[in-house]
Amino acid sequence: MTVYSVLDDHKTLVELACATTLAPAYAPEFLHKLVPPGPVPQNLVFIVCGGFKVPIQMLGEYSTIVENHARDTWEVRF
Repeated sequence: MTVYSVLDDHKTLVELACATTLAPAYAPEFLHKLVPPGPVPQNLVFIVCGGFKVPIQMLGEYSTIVENHARDTWEVRF
C-alpha cells in the first residue's frame, strides 16, 4: 500500500499519517490481524487526520526513502 494507491482510488494526495491509517484497507492480511474476520460482516470506519496538503515532489521523496530501505526487515507487533 502506498499513498499512490489512495491517489489512484480517490484522486487525493494524502500525507503519510493518513496513508498509515488507511493501510489496513489496502492490506487484507494486516486488516485481519487487527480485526479478525467473523461470521457476521462488519462495517469499518477509518478516521483520517485530513492531511491532504502534500506536494507531488514530497511523494517522490517518500518513494526514494522506501526504495533505499526496501531490504530492511520491518516487523509489525500487536
